[in-house]
Amino acid sequence: MRIPTEDEVLRETLGALEMPPHGLRKWFAHDRRFCEAHGGKKVYPELLGLLEQCNAMLDEVAPVEKK
Repeated sequence: MRIPTEDEVLRETLGALEMPPHGLRKWFAHDRRFCEAHGGKKVYPELLGLLEQCNAMLDEVAPVEKK
C-alpha cells in the first residue's frame, strides 16, 4: 500500500473544506494575523508553518488572477 505524500494529504484536505480559494486565503490571513498579534512564531510556530504550506498549495492549484 502506497502512503500518500504530505502534499497529497494537504491538497485533499483543502479540497474537502469545500471553500473557494479566495475564501480560504481570507480565512488563513485572518488566522495569521491572530497568531502574529498573540506571540507570533514564538507561540504558534506550527500553525504559522501550516498556514504557509496551505497558502503555497493554493498558489499551486489556484493561482491568484491579477486584474
